[in-house]
Amino acid sequence: MLLQESLKKKRPPWLRLVLGGIGLAFVSLGLIAWLLSPKGEPPQLIVVALDGLGVAGNPVMLQGRLQAAEDARNLLGGKDMVFVDGQVLRTADQQVKEVAAKTGPEGETSCSWTFPPDALQGDFRLRLIGDKFHPGMEDRGRILLLPQAAPLCLVQLEGTLTHVRDEAWQKEPISEIVPVSGAAQALEDMRTQGYQVAYLAIAADRPTIYHKMRQWLHYWSAEGTFPDGVVLSRFALERGDRVAKPWQTTAELINSKFILPKDKKPARHVAIAGTINAARQFHAAGLRTLYLGTGEELPEEIERAASWEEGRRILEKMKAD
Repeated sequence: MLLQESLKKKRPPWLRLVLGGIGLAFVSLGLIAWLLSPKGEPPQLIVVALDGLGVAGNPVMLQGRLQAAEDARNLLGGKDMVFVDGQVLRTADQQVKEVAAKTGPEGETSCSWTFPPDALQGDFRLRLIGDKFHPGMEDRGRILLLPQAAPLCLVQLEGTLTHVRDEAWQKEPISEIVPVSGAAQALEDMRTQGYQVAYLAIAADRPTIYHKMRQWLHYWSAEGTFPDGVVLSRFALERGDRVAKPWQTTAELINSKFILPKDKKPARHVAIAGTINAARQFHAAGLRTLYLGTGEELPEEIERAASWEEGRRILEKMKAD
């Protein structure tokens, strides 16, 4: 105690002021850091790149979405994103193409892109740039690049390839969501007849559900059950069309992009629907439509089948017409 008192007397006044100032500075910096730090766990943002269809050799629009928890949707806008070329580099000194982008208020983002003229498929990555509090992440998407006169067979994924409902898509592993019997052979017939098969997961009302449906399709395609193909979603559409008539708008966009000669067969693209609503919208867009199921009356131009086995015979007839 006597030693401490002696040291205090020998310590100059200016030194006590300096030490006190340093201590006060550390307390202030700690308070500022606490005030600026995010409260609780940072909300998780999930990146989903969207598949698409494009005309070979033409510019395409790459698109993607962010999804957040309900209480963090106000954080979706203004995020820094990067579209990155997912193609295999052709030369050792070739640089990877990247395009920076920002998200809109709903987490939507896009950019114009041109793949090599001889590319049949465009692969890309969509990356969320991380910061101090939020880690970055990315997802992969595909653009199928086709000749402008390529005939397409659009297949509604829900209700045709599997009968599971929304709850199953949220909870079940993709390996346990079983495909419908007969679909694989019918779609393989369409592919061998020159149609490009593309799948529609438009009923998915969240980007993560769309992502899981796409994973499911890729899983069973790798198993040899379905022809490989891109999976389209409602999130590539404008907000009004996304809610009111997503199937019709998607079909109309495909009609405007892939124009079939009227004097040759097939003169129209084909759509296979698993719900009455989708069948009506496909038909309204001018596609040859097959509805798999039973229920209310439909326009007589829409073909109806109770099973894929029956539907396969109708599709054969459609190709011959």
